[in-house]
Amino acid sequence: TGAFDKDPARMQEVIEIAYKNSKRLQELINDLLDLQKIESGQMRYSFDAVDLGDLVAESVCMMHGYAQQSDVTLTIEAQEPGVWVNGDKGRISQVMNNLLSNAVKFSSARGTVRVSVRRHAGKALVSVADSGIGIPPGSRDLVFGTFSQVDSSDHRVHQGTGLGLSITEKIVVAHGGSIDYDSTLGEGTVFTVALDLVEHPAAAAIAAA
Repeated sequence: TGAFDKDPARMQEVIEIAYKNSKRLQELINDLLDLQKIESGQMRYSFDAVDLGDLVAESVCMMHGYAQQSDVTLTIEAQEPGVWVNGDKGRISQVMNNLLSNAVKFSSARGTVRVSVRRHAGKALVSVADSGIGIPPGSRDLVFGTFSQVDSSDHRVHQGTGLGLSITEKIVVAHGGSIDYDSTLGEGTVFTVALDLVEHPAAAAIAAA
């Protein structure tokens, strides 16, 4: 409207606020659309053999900029090679992005988020560990609920739609997997996704031949 034409600094501040609010609105709309698709059974998955280690490495690389802005170190602590799963690459990437952004968001400044990919008991395990505020005992329904945050008093510090982890859990379950967490108040939280291991595509082709 031209209200700040003579005050460029204030104009820039208002534009930045509008941009951030638009981004949050976009995230909310995308999450609502995903939730609607999941609940109506219209979410489509394209399953294929996925190298989980490569996918996780890509997700960590993409999240580095956000982590740097928050003064948080993001690192792959352990990565077993050749960990393959049957999944939708885009949706598993969405799971990783939700877990990584959450871990960064709830970590303290100069904290570290550690990621690992490994095999255990026939499962492919991906763990994301933060050094943040932790989650109170008995909060699982809130953690994976819709439009919920564990501590509403923390809302102004940690903006979010309250849908990310709920959508994450539903995507993991649609892959026949599970997600859980272990947390200590004041020390941090470790989220772990478990998916069924599959053979390397080349090995499976040789066996079939």
